[in-house]
Parts: sequence; C-alpha cells; structure tokens
Amino acid sequence: AWKYVSPCTAAEIEIESDALESAADETFDDVVEIDHTDAEVVGTNASFIEIADDVDVAVEAEIEGEVTTDGTVDIDSLLQPRSAGLEQHNWDMGFEFAEEPCVSGPCNHQLSPTCLLKYQLNAPQTNVPSTITMELICEGVTWLGIGFSQDGLMAGSEAVIGVLGEEPKKYNLDGRWIGGVNPMDDSKQTLIDASINVYRGPITVLKFTKIMDEQGEIKIRPGDNTFLYAQGQSYFLGQHAHDSRGSFQLNLPSLEASVMDRSFSDVTETVVTTVAPTTTVPDQPCTTEWCEVELGTECELKYIVNYPVDEPSSITMDLTCEGNSWIGIGFSVDGKMDGSEAVIAGAGQEPRKYHLGGKWFGPGGVVEMPESQQTLLDSKMRVKWVEGSNGWIPLMKMRFTKLLSEPNEIEIRPGENHQFLYAQGSTPSFPSYHVARDSFTLTLPSDGSDSGSDTFVTVAPTAPEMQVTELSPECTLKHVVNVPAYTTRDKCEDCSITMELTCDSVAWVAIGFSVDGFMPQSEAVVGIPGRNPEKYFLKRRSLNKIFRLPDQAQTLTNASLTVDNGETVMRFTKLLNEPNDIPITQQLYFLFAQGYDENFGYHGPNSRGRFQLNLL
Repeated sequence: AWKYVSPCTAAEIEIESDALESAADETFDDVVEIDHTDAEVVGTNASFIEIADDVDVAVEAEIEGEVTTDGTVDIDSLLQPRSAGLEQHNWDMGFEFAEEPCVSGPCNHQLSPTCLLKYQLNAPQTNVPSTITMELICEGVTWLGIGFSQDGLMAGSEAVIGVLGEEPKKYNLDGRWIGGVNPMDDSKQTLIDASINVYRGPITVLKFTKIMDEQGEIKIRPGDNTFLYAQGQSYFLGQHAHDSRGSFQLNLPSLEASVMDRSFSDVTETVVTTVAPTTTVPDQPCTTEWCEVELGTECELKYIVNYPVDEPSSITMDLTCEGNSWIGIGFSVDGKMDGSEAVIAGAGQEPRKYHLGGKWFGPGGVVEMPESQQTLLDSKMRVKWVEGSNGWIPLMKMRFTKLLSEPNEIEIRPGENHQFLYAQGSTPSFPSYHVARDSFTLTLPSDGSDSGSDTFVTVAPTAPEMQVTELSPECTLKHVVNVPAYTTRDKCEDCSITMELTCDSVAWVAIGFSVDGFMPQSEAVVGIPGRNPEKYFLKRRSLNKIFRLPDQAQTLTNASLTVDNGETVMRFTKLLNEPNDIPITQQLYFLFAQGYDENFGYHGPNSRGRFQLNLL
C-alpha cells in the first residue's frame, strides 16, 4: 500500500514488509539468467540469448527504489523517470511557474489507499485562459475518471474519463447507470495533452489539462471546488469499484498574479504509422522528406511518396486544417468533384474512402466505398489544440497512406500533373456541406525507372535482410527493423519491427517485451493456432493474471499464425514506440515461450527464455 504523508510536498511511500516479500516472490520468474558465456550467438549481427537452466538457478529478488534506514522505500526514487519502467512519464509535469502553492509545482491529494491525485494550475496569458492539469494515479490496470460537481453527487455532474486504448474524453453524467454516462459533443472535446497509460507496478495514470471556465460546463474557480473520482473494476468502461470512488474538495489558489512560462505551440501528438521496408530514390524530392503545400488560408498538406521493395508504391498524406470540422483529400481526373474519389474523416471518425458521384449524400452522390476497398494504411484522425493570435484554436489532423494504383479506382500517376481536391466541412462529423474547398495540382516524383537523367536514377533496391536468432533447439526467430522513407534510422519516426517465430511443434507461441528480463509486468504477442496473434499484458506468472489488451490496443499489422507440416509460424509487425506500450529499444529484453499444445497455458520449464537483439 502507498502512504502519502503531506500534500503539496514531495510524497513518500512505505511499502509494507509483506508487500516486499510478495514482490520478492514474484521475481522468481519462469525466465532465469545464465552466464553470457553459455549464450549461443547466431548471425553476423551480435544478438545474444540466455536460455533458462533448471539445474543451476540463481535469481536475486530486486526491489526497485532507494531503501531508507528504516527499511521503507522512498517513492521519489521508486517513481521518478530513472525507474526502469517509467521513462515515458514526466512526474514534474514540465512546467515553470512563479512560486505559488499548486502553481509553482504540483500538489498531491490522496484519494484512497490506492489512488493519488496530482494537480497544478496554469495561469493565463494574453488571450489564453486559465487551465488546470490533473493527474490521477491508481494501482491496477483499470479505467479512471475525475469528475466536476456542484453538489458532490454523480448525477448532473461532468467528468473526464480515460479508457485504455482510447483518448480520454469529457462526459456528461446524466445518471448512475452506464446509459447515463455519455461523451460530450465533439465540439466540447477540448482537453489538452490528454492521455491514459499503464506503467510497471502496475499503475494506471490518467493525465489531462482542462480549461477552467468553459461555456455551458461546470466552472472550476479559485477557492473551494467539489470534485469526484472513480476507478473501474477493469480496463473496460463499466461499474466503478465500490471502495475506490467518492467526492472531495480542493481549495484552489487565485491565478491573477501568476505568470505561465509554457508555450502551447509545444503541444504535440503521437501519430503511429507503419510503412514497409523501403529504399529511397537519390536526390528525388518528396521521397525522403515531406513536401508541403498551403491549401487556402487554413489548411496545410504534407506528403511523401513511398517506393517500397517488392511492394506497391504508395503516398502518405498529412492534412492539417484550423477549426474542428471534418476534412478531406480528393483524387480527380479533371479537378471537379463529380466523378472523383476522396479520403474523408471527422472528429471521432477514422479516415475512410468515398466515391463522389455527385454533390449530394446518398446513392449516386457521396457514398462510402465498400469494405473491400477500404485499403488505407495507418490512417489516423486527431484533434490538436495550439496557441493562436486570438487564443486557443483547434486543429484537425488527418494522416493516411494510400496505394498509388488500386483496382477500379483513380490512379495516381507519378511524373505527371495530377489533380487533387481538398475540402473542409461545416460540422465536426461527416457528412455535412463543406465551407471551404478547391482543386490543386501536384507533380509527384517517379521512381526513376523511366528517366534518362542521372539525377533521377533509382539505386537497385535491396531489401533489409532478416537477422536470424536460434532461441532453442525447436524455435528460431527472424527479425528486421523497418525504417520509413521519410525518416532516418537515428530519428526512426514511425519505425517498426517485423518478427517471425518458427517452432517445430503444433502449439501456441509467444514473443515478450520486458524492461528487466522477467515475465511479470511485461507485454507479449501471443499466437494460438486458429487465431491471429494478439497483444497481452503479463501482470504475473499465473494464467489468470495474463490479460488480452482491449481491441483499441490491438495495433499489430500483417499478423498471422500458420501451422504446416508440424511447424508453427507466427509473424507480425509492431511499432517500436506506441503510447501505451513498452518501447522497443536496443536495451530491451525480449522473451519467448512455446506451449505444450494448441491450448494456451503453461509453457513448461524448457520452452522459454530471454534474449536481446541488435536493432541498429
């Protein structure tokens, strides 16, 4: 249990001795370390593997954090970014303020034995309203919520709720049943830097910044304010835990004399994109770096042409428009809407492909293409808030990758003038009439195959070879790191790893990702015959403590599991960096396991191990 001593100061945690003993017991993991000299190295790049050996097992229980003289563990050393599993979490919130309580730094408010609230007020600047940053930290893997109330009761209140795999949103609490908990309209989803993540422990952290005074919503004012909090029984939104919810009051300081030293132009977002391994065309514009086009006064388009190895060519397009209305990019043969095609997305809507048969919605007009033609890769739609000359403004950001040539669709021809369209809607969600639209022309770079110029000659492509690592007498791993054309291996924006595990049996198989080389608190991709590989959270060694992640977190691409001639082969591609996942870095430990049979269960003592890979 955590014990927080004083609010608005550095907190302490005492971990009871029985909790320490439990933690020590859990580190006796299925995977144990042996001397590196016994590791078998395979391939030209130095990958190494440590195979578990039941004959000579020597495991030391590790308690992370600095132990004080009285045997307790200091929370600051336990939870700061230097702790192995929390590098992504910025506990000081990154603000610089004048010296005022809860303004110069975050204040703490203990809500329950398992939940802590950290909060900090952000003073206004010219045309920038006051905001409050709140961070709810709870033990376990659950949904979390912070509510804003006038009377301390749930009904009639408002809340920010975070569900794993989704962006936190603002909700109206119209009743105490699940049907009374409804997201606010898209136009009111004004949270800044909102996120929910799980870290080692496990703990779940909900963090967001909210405008204190918003039209039509319960206001947060200096002085006494009533708040609510709730922790779910699971990571799916549903009934909250009976012993982990309630109301509380905070006395917030005035911000009139404070000075905020943070620019909201620094607000960033994570957009995940997986692109196949590529080779680039030397000196070709728009193939190694983004090209940019201004569209009207409120939109900007970035694009890059991808020429993958042994795969169809594609274009990645990133459209950003001011406002909170739907946006779209069209593909046309004559610059007119009728007879064209488009990719369109709105607030809360993923990009989809449409036929533009006419200037109306419905048959013969604007209709969504059939599911068989929804072939966009890595499509995303996000709302982002930034500082403008007249205060905060929302930006709609849509990104997708589309094949240049697809059956029964308008072909995008490199080397020729190609007509495109763009549109910005009148409402957050599509469909509705547009308020801004136009056509424009792009001349996309070719792959150089038809050019006689030395400048545009394509280097003969060579696909990156998959490195091979022998994991056991029965299992072999192949892997390759995929670097998109628009980035470098050093920056590695949107880089991914493709892994192929082959085992000589018909059984479930798994590849894990661990910060310390042990199974508890790790993550894994598990492949079970008859099902596609999926992502799991490994809380502990028990089967009932291994959880499949929610559908929203199932972001693997090209995932498959096949059984042929007594061999099981699992293949998948996974991003190196995902918002809620353990980052895949050069220092990461990988785990592997092979089951007894097709039924997911215990892997046995000799069919698992840990290893590291050369990702450079």
